[in-house]
Amino acid sequence: MASNPSRWWQPALESGPETALALEQAAGQQQRFADIDALSARLLATGLAGRPIATIVPGRGRHTPDTGKVTALSRDEEVFCAGIFGSRSSSDAARGTCRRNSR
Repeated sequence: MASNPSRWWQPALESGPETALALEQAAGQQQRFADIDALSARLLATGLAGRPIATIVPGRGRHTPDTGKVTALSRDEEVFCAGIFGSRSSSDAARGTCRRNSR
């Protein structure tokens, strides 16, 4: 495993599936990824069933980013995603929003 445990995934980028899974297990990440897989499968099934899962609101003006919101998440799922992907502010996490610069 890498010398920095928070970077466990870096060697996995250049390895085969078996080695990547072993690195994931050694870093204690299996449950986290199982939870992400289950959430992704639920969102995919929701979308394939024709129900909306997200909205995008175009930003107004040249320097205003678009705003996306995953609308099919429960409050617990929003908190889970904020903890996993954690690059948003806590107020954005509470609303389930993210920003995307498309201009």
